[in-house]
Amino acid sequence: MKYTKFMLVAIALMLTNSLISSAQTGAPGGPAVNLQATSYKFIKTVNGKEEAQPVHPLTITSAAYDLKTAVNYYEDEYDNYFVCFAIPDGETLAAYDKSGKLIRTAERYELELLPTSLTAAIAKKYPGWVIAKDVYLITYIKDRDNESKYRLVLENGTKRIKVKANDNGDLF
Repeated sequence: MKYTKFMLVAIALMLTNSLISSAQTGAPGGPAVNLQATSYKFIKTVNGKEEAQPVHPLTITSAAYDLKTAVNYYEDEYDNYFVCFAIPDGETLAAYDKSGKLIRTAERYELELLPTSLTAAIAKKYPGWVIAKDVYLITYIKDRDNESKYRLVLENGTKRIKVKANDNGDLF
């Protein structure tokens, strides 16, 4: 019995190892994927804070996007290029210069879970109110701090109010 379990584990490890190596080499098991963030300042400005789940994948995708490999899209004659990245929970419009460097983004997300600092601030200032709708907006411009804010709709029975907030949980 121990020998059979050992053999099954060994076979599973060999299969996993071969799948991983074929994905890294671009073999028929799957293409090679190499995500390299070339826009480190962008990554640095948006990481390091509590962020919602769908935000991170689009941040990495827009930072790692290689404009010059978009054969049907890239031409040397234009000064700026705009590329839209989308997932069901959000979208990013990214602007790149002619050398392929990320110069600005505008991101919009509809979130399921908000940061705890924000939900605590809402519960404290608006007890009894429920968040009916939320939109998270991020604006990044090269060589500036990124700006992020939340637009919320709160409900209490038949009453509705609109509230804006930042990442720190400050409401305005």
